[in-house]
Amino acid sequence: MAKLSIAIRAFQKSMAHWGAIEYLLLLAVWAGLSTPFYLHGWGVLSALSLPIFLAVIIGLTYVASRFMGRSAIPEPALKNRSAIRRFPANDSMGIESYFADVDTGKYSGLLQFELNLIKRESAEALTGTFSSHPIIRLLDGFVLDDPETSNHHVLLCHHPFEGQVLSLSHDGDSRVVFSSLSELLVAAKETQARQISLSELHPDVSPCASDQGALSHLIDSLIEGTAEDADVALALIPSMDLSDTKLLEKLATHENFFFGEAVAIEIAKRPSTKLRSIALICSNHSHVQAAEAGEKALGMITD
Repeated sequence: MAKLSIAIRAFQKSMAHWGAIEYLLLLAVWAGLSTPFYLHGWGVLSALSLPIFLAVIIGLTYVASRFMGRSAIPEPALKNRSAIRRFPANDSMGIESYFADVDTGKYSGLLQFELNLIKRESAEALTGTFSSHPIIRLLDGFVLDDPETSNHHVLLCHHPFEGQVLSLSHDGDSRVVFSSLSELLVAAKETQARQISLSELHPDVSPCASDQGALSHLIDSLIEGTAEDADVALALIPSMDLSDTKLLEKLATHENFFFGEAVAIEIAKRPSTKLRSIALICSNHSHVQAAEAGEKALGMITD
């Protein structure tokens, strides 16, 4: 079941990166499908064979992904209507000052900029509906906004991420984007000043976790778990400072090629000759998606 879910996610992700070869192959498939209809005089079916084929593939992928429970963000009808989750009483993360500012409403309702930070009461209620989501559950997360894009910003309270803000993305590319609530507010102000989307202010490189040893232990414990555990691990890899080469090698050689791809992507963002051997391992991965990411990482490393 876990391998099937990996295959579904790979198909969905690869469609976003199709090039000329993929579209030529698609045309070849269309020719093969349409020829029998055309020869029998069914011209309309011949012309419609390709869209029908694509609709069936997309429909089957959707049904399979729903069956596997692979939705990154639960649909409203499936959300766990549990009790409201209260923010921690310990204010070491600046929660009180954050909501003193947000509760004024000046960062709310600006959906054209994907900016809709919600008041404390609403955040606690919304978090309760997401309590079954693996990132919310395993990282003690609290939902901070609702920009109506199926993406959310989440305050993390689990060590070693206390106070950091994660971008919870419906397409599976979730990662930490702000080191603190105050950084989120600075970005919210800049969003309004520059008239751009909040997501455009996400840094290319995620802030590193404060305790890399604890992060390595957490990732190592997740990668051999369930498919949901694997999704959480993928969201944490960008927070590594890439110094734990033993774990990096384990990720790069794992049968779940998404781990190797994630490692290669981070090396490409932060190239170093010390990481050349890891990038080489990624480039030799049996799955083309991880191998291509590894080749790109190697190309970014210069002597």
